[in-house]
Amino acid sequence: MFGILKVGEEVTFPGLMDIKLIVEEVYESKGHVRCKYYDDHLKKFIKLTLPADSLVPIPKKPQKLKMLGGI
Repeated sequence: MFGILKVGEEVTFPGLMDIKLIVEEVYESKGHVRCKYYDDHLKKFIKLTLPADSLVPIPKKPQKLKMLGGI
């Protein structure tokens, strides 16, 4: 799992599916990942330390190519 998670990547936690967490640090020796998310109500970042095995990476959507006109 550690090879998949990278700093800056967006992940979710099964109990918090509506919140996108951003990986801040990966602790391979402990098996934990430090994540953060922005709380709109509190207007600040909240930091969490969660077990790495329980995080699910958010699949990146492929960018749509723009069609060139004239053809």
